[in-house]
This record gives sequence, structure tokens and C-alpha cells, in this order.
Amino acid sequence: MCTMHNKNHLLLFAIIQCVVTTVILCINFQFFTNGFKSLFKLLPNMDTLVAMGSAASFGYSLYALLAMTVSEHPEHYLHEFYFESAAMILALITVGKMLEARAKGKTTDALRGLMKLAPQTATIVEGD
Repeated sequence: MCTMHNKNHLLLFAIIQCVVTTVILCINFQFFTNGFKSLFKLLPNMDTLVAMGSAASFGYSLYALLAMTVSEHPEHYLHEFYFESAAMILALITVGKMLEARAKGKTTDALRGLMKLAPQTATIVEGD
């Protein structure tokens, strides 16, 4: 049986997870706007997948948090939180996009360097 003191600690733990995840969701809100716009246009893309995955894990965790507040046995809901999954999906995709942009920038710089090596003029020799 869960005491009121223990229940308060469990609720505090869940609320802290919720708040931290909400901040991460707000920072990465462009995934949701782009993803759901694409979904409604029936042209889903990677942002749609990220938005749906994060929204599903966050939504289910909110449900578990609300169920925990009214339950006499809140410890049963302790393993039903997926706030960290919602945050990690967004964090890893954001890091991946950052690394991709960095790699594209380096590739562009390398191509510019190669283009500078090309001669400005050429001599055409016809015949022998």
C-alpha cells in the first residue's frame, strides 16, 4: 500500500518529467508543425513520423500521470511514463539533423575548393 508521503514523491517525479519534456517539445515545435501539416496534406515525411512518435509517447504519459493522481496505488503507473522517450526522439533527431547540416556544409566547401582548382581558360587543338 502506498502512503500519502510516497504518493507525493511519485507525483513530483512524474511532474518533473512532464515539465522537462514539455520544454523540449516547445523547443522542437517545428517538428510538430511541419509533421502534422504534411500529414493533413496526405504527404507524410520524416517530421510526421517524429511528431507522431513524440506526441503518442507524451500523450500516453499524460494519461498515466492523470490516472496516477486519482489512483490509490500510484506505484502501478510508475512504469507507464514515456516522457523521456518523447524527449529522446526529438533530441536524437535534432542532433542528427545538425550533423547532417554540418556534413553538407563541409561537402559544399570541398566542392568550392575543387571548383577553384579548375583552370579559367582552355586551349582547343583541332586536328593533329
